[in-house]
Amino acid sequence: MKLVQRHLIKFNKNEFLAFDKLAFLSKNLDNCAVYLNRQAFFSHQPFLTMTELHHALKTSADYQALPAKVSQLVLKQVEKTFKSSQKAQEQFKKSPNKFTIENVVWVSDREILTNSKINELVKPIVRIRL
Repeated sequence: MKLVQRHLIKFNKNEFLAFDKLAFLSKNLDNCAVYLNRQAFFSHQPFLTMTELHHALKTSADYQALPAKVSQLVLKQVEKTFKSSQKAQEQFKKSPNKFTIENVVWVSDREILTNSKINELVKPIVRIRL
């Protein structure tokens, strides 16, 4: 079991604008780092490490506008995401049966989709050759 703390902060308009700006800068930095890693992937190169991302983005306005600790944590999260994705792809190549869709339940605001409902909705496409 994990312990969780929740802090409710009542802030005024100025504080909201400051938090909103920081979140926006963080999102932009994340998108830049993801873009660089995707370009490396498409050109069949290894993913960039946190250090390589740091050196590539340290002159960007988003990186410099955020506190250094926050910028580094954003880049660390991007590196972690791509490493876990790469590890999952390797595991899929070794044993694809671990990644089957057997017990999937999708819950939306309208209904619950179970395996039988999914199979009913997703019917095989029959292609007709002319």
